[in-house]
Amino acid sequence: MKIKHIATALAVTAAAIIAASTPAIAATNTQPGIVVAQDRTATISANPTAPGEITVTTAPETRVSLVPTQRFATKGTKPRNQVSDNDGRAVFRGLAPGNSYTVLTVDASTTVTALGSAGSATGLTVITTESRDTVRLTWNLRAQKAGRTTFRVTAAPQRGASPTIVDEVTTTSAVLSGLDSTVRYTFTVTPINALGAGTATSARMNRPLIDITGESSDVDTMETNPAPVTAPLLTPTATPQPRPSSSPEPAAATPPAPQPAAPRTRTIYVCPDGFAESGNSCTKASPYTYSTRAYTYTYGKTGTETYTDTCSSGYTDQDGQFHWVEQPHPCTRTRDVYGNVKDATPAGWSDTGSNWSKKDDAPAGWSDDGSQYVQTADRV
Repeated sequence: MKIKHIATALAVTAAAIIAASTPAIAATNTQPGIVVAQDRTATISANPTAPGEITVTTAPETRVSLVPTQRFATKGTKPRNQVSDNDGRAVFRGLAPGNSYTVLTVDASTTVTALGSAGSATGLTVITTESRDTVRLTWNLRAQKAGRTTFRVTAAPQRGASPTIVDEVTTTSAVLSGLDSTVRYTFTVTPINALGAGTATSARMNRPLIDITGESSDVDTMETNPAPVTAPLLTPTATPQPRPSSSPEPAAATPPAPQPAAPRTRTIYVCPDGFAESGNSCTKASPYTYSTRAYTYTYGKTGTETYTDTCSSGYTDQDGQFHWVEQPHPCTRTRDVYGNVKDATPAGWSDTGSNWSKKDDAPAGWSDDGSQYVQTADRV
């Protein structure tokens, strides 16, 4: 029994020693909702925000690199680097619209395409259809590498309380239904891409549909291309005949009824929509458009520099005489300096100071007058 009590006492003493040498662990509750790990591959986004401009959103103060994708990369292309601001934004400008770029951070990447503006819608023409309340619109789009473009099409009444009809299409034609045939409308088409709205084209009716579809098959009633105005036909009026006289003598002959006046027409010639009168023709102008290209660099010699080195013992020229110097001594040497050298400006391009730029060729149907693009048309 004594041995058992001694063993028990030793066990209690050992437990006390262990408890004294081990720090106590406080019983605390872990705060919920704290992120301890996260997939970072989706923590970056890049979107075109202006012509030739891309805005990257990522974590604040993060190094962001922009590299043309393989299809658009050229020899010697170097990545463009920025550090995002306190809001996590980095803006890259002077990019070529239509070119795709890979955006990289240390743990995420994405691909984005630079865009040009939505451009200009031109040459809007509106014609009637088989339905009295429906018209068809067609137009042209002048834009360069604007990406996916939609068109907002509206028919707004020139006066009155009729509602404005609105549609959105992705082609350069549309059909609008539900028009009030007694109302004159102004039709407008506006191109829109990811950067916003471009320049709209409009055409105004000078007669309501009921005046056109009810009497005439001529469907061109826009003010930009009016149809010849024809005077209404006159309807002959029957002349009353006198009653027979009771006299046996014959009645006097009745003069013939007047014939209706012959209709008169007049043709008016005007310039098409978007053209201005210039002498006997119509012209319209458009400013030059330009393509840009980022600089490319090649690693090479940029110059020379002089530096001070430590030369070993030997003869040195001092006061016009050579003397032997036993200890290493300071001496001057020259060496080449290397770095990134901007490549020569490509043929046909000019250096703007921030990129290379080249005036685009005149669009089909346009000519270059030395200061702008010009297109001419005959009156209609």
